[in-house]
Amino acid sequence: MHEVYFDSALSRAARRRSLLAAIACVSIYSVTMGFSLPLISLLLESRGVDRSINGLLAATPSLAMLLVTPAIPRLIARAGLKPFLLACIGADLVLFLSLPAFDHLYAWFVIRFLMGATVAGLFVAGETWINELAEEATRGRTMGLYAMVVAGGFALGPMLLPLTGIQGWLPFLAGSAFIALATLPLLLGRPTSPTFSTDPTWSVLGFFAVAPTICAAVMLAAFKDAAGIPLIPVYAVRMGVGQDAAALMLTVLGIGALALQIPIGWLADRVDRNALLFACAASGALGAVVFALSIHAGWLPWLVLFLWGGAFSGVYTIALVILGERFRGAALATGNAAFGFCWGLGSLFGPAVAGPAMDLWDPHGLPATLCASSLLFLLLVFYRRVAALGSRD
Repeated sequence: MHEVYFDSALSRAARRRSLLAAIACVSIYSVTMGFSLPLISLLLESRGVDRSINGLLAATPSLAMLLVTPAIPRLIARAGLKPFLLACIGADLVLFLSLPAFDHLYAWFVIRFLMGATVAGLFVAGETWINELAEEATRGRTMGLYAMVVAGGFALGPMLLPLTGIQGWLPFLAGSAFIALATLPLLLGRPTSPTFSTDPTWSVLGFFAVAPTICAAVMLAAFKDAAGIPLIPVYAVRMGVGQDAAALMLTVLGIGALALQIPIGWLADRVDRNALLFACAASGALGAVVFALSIHAGWLPWLVLFLWGGAFSGVYTIALVILGERFRGAALATGNAAFGFCWGLGSLFGPAVAGPAMDLWDPHGLPATLCASSLLFLLLVFYRRVAALGSRD
């Protein structure tokens, strides 16, 4: 059995302070994530770099997540959550400043790969810490708050680009400042992090057999983000929507993801969490169809985008809640690392499937892909429920 230890004198106030410090750390860092992704893509575009090369560079961090996450649980067990998290932030700060210092495309592939590894470590450690500290009665609201503020950080990041521009050292110094700020909640808040008594029983890949449904849920969430975020504006333009309105659709989708995570977390503390996960995934299929049918129906597509963005984003939030409910200690760290691995897989497959699908069925291949991916997940859930009922007979 995996055990996890806190300071025996840790009060509820100290636990809450530690929880807020961990959430603040990851959330502040997410601003840099939202800032750096468009910064690098736009900078390469301005230099005339081929779009396929630009896309490959954007996919490099996802590849790093796939390769690195299996080792993260043991590194956390050896170093401890807080030191490991601080090490990831420090390494990412150095790597981010290395981009303008070694301003060459080949060097950037190496740097972005290493940054993908540090980001994977940061999110695995941060989410493990948050889920370990969360109390069961309020776990849904805690993870909903976490998902909301991280989404807010990602949304804020691109808004900084008009202030810094994309040329020279200024945008990289601004991004590195947010990376450095992410350490302050850990250094000044005196948070208490759990220590694990044992190494994980399962490997990251072995965790798929232990919890296949929530692992598949994470893949679905990543697939949706990687396919939908870059291609929804393209789909809207091909459907005859103006470019400004098409870009605004992503904003409405993001506002929905931001606004509805705490309500979804609140529901997770009051209803069956597996049923709620099923409902959020079903919204992915239904929302894709209704959005495609209503895109020229006045205000209706905007309402659909808001609700679709919020409910579909709830898939990852509820998966985190169920993970924390079922696993503790080193097993929880392994589960979060498996989530990172699944996110990397989904991020790689999303554009690889949705792009060709739009070419084959122009432009409805995108909503068809998002609908089909949700239905596949629902079939998995249904199959496992039927199998579980059969094993009881």
